[in-house]
Amino acid sequence: MNYALLLAATAVVAAPTFASAEISGGSTIGFSQLSSPDFSGELDTTTFDFALDYYDAGPIGFGIEAGRTSFDDSVSDDALWNVDLEAFYRLNEISRLGAYVGRVSIGNVDLDSYGLIWGYDLGTTSFEASLGQAETDGDNITEFSLWSQFDATNSTRLAAEFATAQNDGDGIYTYALAAQHGLSDSFALFGNIRYTNFADTDTGASEVGVGVSYDLAPLTGLYGALSLELARTNLDSGGNDVDLDIVRFGVSLPFGGSGKAGVPLNSGASNVASGPRGVTAGLLSSNIGLF
Repeated sequence: MNYALLLAATAVVAAPTFASAEISGGSTIGFSQLSSPDFSGELDTTTFDFALDYYDAGPIGFGIEAGRTSFDDSVSDDALWNVDLEAFYRLNEISRLGAYVGRVSIGNVDLDSYGLIWGYDLGTTSFEASLGQAETDGDNITEFSLWSQFDATNSTRLAAEFATAQNDGDGIYTYALAAQHGLSDSFALFGNIRYTNFADTDTGASEVGVGVSYDLAPLTGLYGALSLELARTNLDSGGNDVDLDIVRFGVSLPFGGSGKAGVPLNSGASNVASGPRGVTAGLLSSNIGLF
């Protein structure tokens, strides 16, 4: 995997310049409960998500995202792990070229992804296109995505994504929107909408989520935030549909930057705004792929 060599080389070059770098990111410990009006019982999960971005004063930058999801013992003793690394080189003031590698694992099953990224930044707007490959159990999946982010105001940020994964003529297409809006120094709203279509089948999945976060710093002086999100996922296949209701609670801690926690990393909005680069890995970490 040549992209891993690129990431390693970037890290070595960038290491001496940390003193002049901007570091941002955060972590979220999350607890969620899934239930459905269509069947009895509940599923509880616990998550830990971590993200860190490094921007040098020069042309080099890189980022890392990682997470762990554990389930009820009655469902699985195996936890789902994911890690995503990326590095980029700024070609000029507005464009950059980069690469990513990632892995999602549960039990003895691994999904590896890697690819290239082209990015464009202009003022309040960012745009990215990625082309890559995912591999699992001898299957090769071609992945392509388009992503954009727009700061509508100082307190409102929007993100949109189109992504597809293709394997021997079978395709998955997903469309997503996310938003974050600061109501005050302490309170912020966030939400997302995602629709996924499994091509050549009569199967689709949609999700809608909305949440609120509370920044602890203005009142307590502690850097951190509490969040609560309500989400619904609808799975429709051949006219038969199932609704899944999800409640998520999160405790987030910021790293560097402004010291303010952003969208909680266990939320659907975060999956759209800054989720894994690999399309298949992104679906697995979303509501549709895995609660």
